Amino acid sequence: MANKKPINVAVQASKLKISATITGLDPEINTAGETVNLILAVGGQNLVVPLNPKSFRKVQVALKAGEPGSVMVILTGELDLQAMRIVSAGIVAQVKIQKPDKPDDTVPVDAIASTDAIVPVDATMPEPAPPLPPIVTFKKQRIPEPQG
Repeated sequence: MANKKPINVAVQASKLKISATITGLDPEINTAGETVNLILAVGGQNLVVPLNPKSFRKVQVALKAGEPGSVMVILTGELDLQAMRIVSAGIVAQVKIQKPDKPDDTVPVDAIASTDAIVPVDATMPEPAPPLPPIVTFKKQRIPEPQG
């Protein structure tokens, strides 16, 4: 079982979709009306990613508004290996929402071991609810009118 050979299956894809979480984006870059070419460094290669300036500015606003490390920037698009570009690219920023701290609902061991914490069962138990009446259904029948 340890010496099994891999099975190679050749397939074709019309497009290769890419999704990446990016870091190190400067929110202060001026992008007044120009196309923004983001240079994405991956594994020693640089990929050019042309972006819509309006989308890029929205990400910058989110980065400025959020606390450092609280905004995740996500880049998506189609990989063009021949041109080393990501085409039809989009960029969004997602603010990470901190979950509220849960109250500590653990009971200390000394409270469990204490006899003062024991409450008689009959003192706190409410009376059981009365049983519900059975459900009765009636079949509707048409009563003929008397003739006469």
